[in-house]
Amino acid sequence: MPKRKTDTNRVISQIESLEERLAMTADPVSGFMGGAIEHHAIEEPPALDQHIQQQVEATADFWRDAQAPVDLDEYLREIEQQLNSAHNTTGLNDVRDDYGFTGRGQTVAVIDSGIAYDHYALGGGLGSDYRVVGGWDFTGENDADPYDDGPSGSHGTHVAGIIGSTDSTHEGVAPGADLVGLRVFDDDGNGYFHWVEDALQWVHDHRNDFENPITAVNLSLGVSSWNSSAIPNWANLESEFAQLEADGIFVAVSAGNSYADFNTPGLSYPAASPYVIPVMSVDDSGSLSYYSQRHERAIAAPGRSIYSTVPDYNGNNNGTTDDFRSKSGTSMASPYVAGASVLVREAMEFTGMTGITQDTIFDHMIATADSFFDSATSSSYSRLNIQSAIDALMPVDDYGNSVGAAHDLGTISDTASVSGVISKLNDSDFFSFTAGATGTVSFTASNMSHELAAQWTASGGTVSGANGETLTLDVVAGQSYAVGFSTADGLGYFDFAITSESTSTFTFSDWGTFSSGSQADVNVAGEGWYRVEASQDGYMTVQAAFNAAAGNVTLELYNENMDLVDTGDLRVDVLTNAGQAFYIHAVGTNADVDFLMTNLVDIDNGFVTVNGTDADDAFEFFVNEGYYLTVNGVGYGFDANEASNFVFEGGAGTDVATLYDGAANDVATFRVGNTILSSNDYLVTVNSAEDVYVNSGGGYDHAVFHDSAGDDKYIGWSDRASYRGEGFRHDAVGYSNAVVHSDSGYDSATFYDTAGDEWYIGWHDRVRFGGSGFHHDVRNFESTLATSTGGADASTFYDTDGDDVYVAWADRAIMAGEGYHNDTRGFSGTYAYATTGYDLVKFYDTAGDDTYVSWSDRALITGDGYFNDARGFDQTRVTASGGNDKAVFHDTLGDDNFIGRSDSATMMGAGYRNDAFNFDTYDAIATTGYDQATFYDSAGDDLYIGYYNQAKMWGEGYYHTVNSFDRTIAFSTEGYDQATLYDAAGNDSYVGWSDRALMAGSGFFNDTHGFSRTIAFSNSGNDTSVFHGSDGNDSYVSWANRALMAGSGYFNDAHGFEQSRAYSTGNGNDTATLYDSAGDDQVAAAAWGAYLESSVSRTEVRGFDQVNAYCQNGGIDEATSEEALDYVFNLVGEWH
Repeated sequence: MPKRKTDTNRVISQIESLEERLAMTADPVSGFMGGAIEHHAIEEPPALDQHIQQQVEATADFWRDAQAPVDLDEYLREIEQQLNSAHNTTGLNDVRDDYGFTGRGQTVAVIDSGIAYDHYALGGGLGSDYRVVGGWDFTGENDADPYDDGPSGSHGTHVAGIIGSTDSTHEGVAPGADLVGLRVFDDDGNGYFHWVEDALQWVHDHRNDFENPITAVNLSLGVSSWNSSAIPNWANLESEFAQLEADGIFVAVSAGNSYADFNTPGLSYPAASPYVIPVMSVDDSGSLSYYSQRHERAIAAPGRSIYSTVPDYNGNNNGTTDDFRSKSGTSMASPYVAGASVLVREAMEFTGMTGITQDTIFDHMIATADSFFDSATSSSYSRLNIQSAIDALMPVDDYGNSVGAAHDLGTISDTASVSGVISKLNDSDFFSFTAGATGTVSFTASNMSHELAAQWTASGGTVSGANGETLTLDVVAGQSYAVGFSTADGLGYFDFAITSESTSTFTFSDWGTFSSGSQADVNVAGEGWYRVEASQDGYMTVQAAFNAAAGNVTLELYNENMDLVDTGDLRVDVLTNAGQAFYIHAVGTNADVDFLMTNLVDIDNGFVTVNGTDADDAFEFFVNEGYYLTVNGVGYGFDANEASNFVFEGGAGTDVATLYDGAANDVATFRVGNTILSSNDYLVTVNSAEDVYVNSGGGYDHAVFHDSAGDDKYIGWSDRASYRGEGFRHDAVGYSNAVVHSDSGYDSATFYDTAGDEWYIGWHDRVRFGGSGFHHDVRNFESTLATSTGGADASTFYDTDGDDVYVAWADRAIMAGEGYHNDTRGFSGTYAYATTGYDLVKFYDTAGDDTYVSWSDRALITGDGYFNDARGFDQTRVTASGGNDKAVFHDTLGDDNFIGRSDSATMMGAGYRNDAFNFDTYDAIATTGYDQATFYDSAGDDLYIGYYNQAKMWGEGYYHTVNSFDRTIAFSTEGYDQATLYDAAGNDSYVGWSDRALMAGSGFFNDTHGFSRTIAFSNSGNDTSVFHGSDGNDSYVSWANRALMAGSGYFNDAHGFEQSRAYSTGNGNDTATLYDSAGDDQVAAAAWGAYLESSVSRTEVRGFDQVNAYCQNGGIDEATSEEALDYVFNLVGEWH
């Protein structure tokens, strides 16, 4: 008999509205002031360790109020909330019906006033043979007997019953779980925090000491004067709570019953601890109980008027512990959640989950809880829904649960296996099959887990085995059967081994071993038997072709045990191993039947291999909802979950593989002798096939090509790519993107455009060509060619580190250098970029009007419908052939030179040279630096005009203009050429020789050589003209605003100059003629020469043989002369 520590009569002197109150405080003073305590629920696996302590205690830290043994609900004769009713609210009854979970295999520790373990619903005793398997009394008695003694007891027994009562009417949440009682209240209801602390440590130390480990702890106690989200500063249980949480033990703690005292959300202590699970109370209606403290991180469970176990002294006190009473409070809700955690853990372990913690369980409880609104706080909270929590964890039914929904196993002719799970007590898994041979088929269940016990449903059959695990059926070949499997006890996983045995004899023709073969013109008279043997692992496929009008024939295929493995009108298949023999049974009448046997396709763990033959083979692959392939016209289909890796092995002969990919993004990689088509869902490999064609079924598909060792050719279209060489051809059709590699041989690539806009980019080792929806990328090709037929297409070229040449016509452009040649045709715009090496540009015009423009680092030519642009080249050469063409040259910041000829022009400077040939007009523009222009005449008559900021030279078929050059030089060699020179705004000088004339001033210098005639004009400034005679007879004539000098082959003429000087060389007979002005003039003759001066001009002559001075235009003219002159000096007119 369990010992009774106190036995007193109940005193009814006070009525409480909640469960018999347990009071706790941090110190004796506040304790005597009546701090009420409620219990919280935490989900942590604590460790159990017996800690015996004998001591004399001081004033209690907390106590149970013995003045209120009767609960308010019972006193007012209210209707109790039966546990069965609470279970309906949480869905526990449905969980029990569906899954049978009871918490078996786990132990729950109850830290409370003890447990009346002699109660029949709690096992009737204490120890390993009972439900209450152990415990400890941490009160003054400090021993291993945790009995719930009076007069202030019963609270712990009531909590224990909610967790694990086995009474059929008042069944607990986890009636299969074991219990441990840890007593922290003495007979008078006194308790201490260090007793609770010792109890928590005991759980940690002893958590694995029992047959079933402690996985949950319940604490239905707390300080009623505390209401907060945080713990008090006197809290002393946190390290133990943290340890139990780390152990994976679920710790449930009642939230507290003092909401009416605070009227604001909060939790009592220890429910406020972050290491435990706080539990609120709800009424039978599902709403929060009026007294329940509440918080957003707590979960609610039934706690109002809960009928559960109590000791005999708290019941009818008749000497038999079989009593039940109603109690209310969060103390009743907390054990409900503690028990629920055991069931959730049981379901998680059933599904194979490991490493289960308090957070794992509680997070799942919250995720599957019912959300409800609390009008008192205008907030929503979570209410425990055990059914939702368990349903969400359990595996779904994997096979049909009736004959009509049976899972089809196909034809059973040898052995087969099936794995599954019975995930509900009423679950039945049904399987249908077709007998491949007459005989027996046996189903044997093995590896049955948990509480699964075999139970069979079948029409006939014999059940055998020590546990009824085998069902054997008598079967007839070709007939269909159904078998049901369920449990006679609990849930669990299972494996089936299925075996078939058969008997029969017959006569046959032996067609031998084959991988691909045929038998033609076979006469089937009623029936025929033919033996064939597989040459390799994989499918053996037999097809029959005949004229049905001559008689119909059906096929049956048997293995060596005469098990029927397949039937069909025109085809039968079986997956076999090399060396296995089969019998073809042809049934019907037809004198001319052709048989085709194929043994080329194998499947192994999702890996399909297709073997070729020594002849020419044709492979096909298709992606639809699954996969379909053909080999030499024989097709095979595979579900996506059946196979995802396919290999085609070509044999001898010329083999062709055609692949059709799916709607997703795919990648096709082509190598000579090896092609791979891949996506996220499948992989196809083609080996040793000469020709491979891959077709896009949608998505953004990408093709990668690799060359052979020989010379190969790549052709790219907007919707297709083809790579070809000696002995191979690879095509990608409909692919968006292609990358092509050339590693050896002389390889070339050709691109074709669309009617839209395309682009071409060429490097020496890479070329890219693309447009809307497509892109080709070729690497290391020796030669590429792109053709444009429509749209605004543009090509771009880049050079190498060596010397490169860019050649462009209106309809073609080429960039070439060491080891590469890039060619584009018909593009409306081309661009070429040079960086290093000595790079050359050659431009050619059209028959129309074209314009060439060049800079030191750029040159372009454009005309009707085309535009060619070169940048960074060292030299450009452009040739015009027709139309009215114009060339424009721009200088650099440095010193530049322009050379203009009748048929060409050149602009050059540091690091560049630009040449233009046969243009109609040439323009050169200088900006900075010291720039010089040189002109050369033609064989005909040419003209030169020089200004201070511009110079021109032109003749038949050409026209040169230079602007802002510092110096220009013009050369005349043939024809009657004339030069005209103009001054600037400042003081300028004109100098004329018989073979040269120049005009110079600030910032300009215009120099002409060999011209037949030159004319110089002075318009402003104090300008001077100087004339030099030739070795022949020369004549110099001056007027007030003009001077000229002429001789054999030359004529130099100056207009408007303020001063003029003429020099005779002393050779020949030279004459100077001086005319006066309309004003007053003065002429003088001296030994050095003569001069004529007016108010507007002065002219001097030196070294002439004869000087003639004319006075004929008016004014007062004076003449002076020295007597000794070595030349003739004549005064003509009225000189004074």
